[in-house]
Amino acid sequence: MNPAGYDQIGALGELGDILTRSVRHLARMPKERLFRDFSADPDGWAYGGDYVGRWLDGMAYYHRMPQFRGLESGISDVVERLIAFPSPNGFFGRHYTQSEYGGTLQIANALLETHQTYGDPAALASAARAEAFFMANVSPRDRAKVRPKENNT
Repeated sequence: MNPAGYDQIGALGELGDILTRSVRHLARMPKERLFRDFSADPDGWAYGGDYVGRWLDGMAYYHRMPQFRGLESGISDVVERLIAFPSPNGFFGRHYTQSEYGGTLQIANALLETHQTYGDPAALASAARAEAFFMANVSPRDRAKVRPKENNT
């Protein structure tokens, strides 16, 4: 078995039923809930793009499996909304808090997985911008530091 060959992966029996119910639950989730943390109070419990990024990442993987390819999950609408999110510098957030920087990296990963699933060049370009923003502002490798909002607008 080729671990990267999603055509060969499938859960059987009770595990398959649990997975199917879980994926269908995620697909029915109101999409507004995925984006709610973008407008949350920065002093509260908000993770910016982390929540929507994790959802998108998971759904991209699920859509590679034969039993979920035809599932109407709304993944394309979520991707389009993320790409249109006002972040010309690659940042996915509103408050320039530490958690939103992490959310930006999560979204970059999710958009990359979406590109690998569907071949969407716009998702790849947006992922590249988000990663470049993260590397320039947060990456320890480049000794970047999280900068205050006024330096990133």
